[in-house]
Amino acid sequence: MNTLHLKDALLAGKIAGAGLDVLENEKLSSFNEEERNLFSWLLSRPEVIITPHIAGYSRESFLKMGEVLLDKLGLL
Repeated sequence: MNTLHLKDALLAGKIAGAGLDVLENEKLSSFNEEERNLFSWLLSRPEVIITPHIAGYSRESFLKMGEVLLDKLGLL
């Protein structure tokens, strides 16, 4: 499903809500006017939740990223 279809489904009452962490275009600075309008509309809807796409973030992966960074800085 793309976000335009999602909007249509919400307006038609085919779905009650949505939670999104991935969009077709995730680089907000490159949104065209249509994408900006659609994104703004989705953000204004109480039945839509949009979260950052942070694939793989867990306590364990966060700890590992810190260890890798410290190692690269020569602090481990």
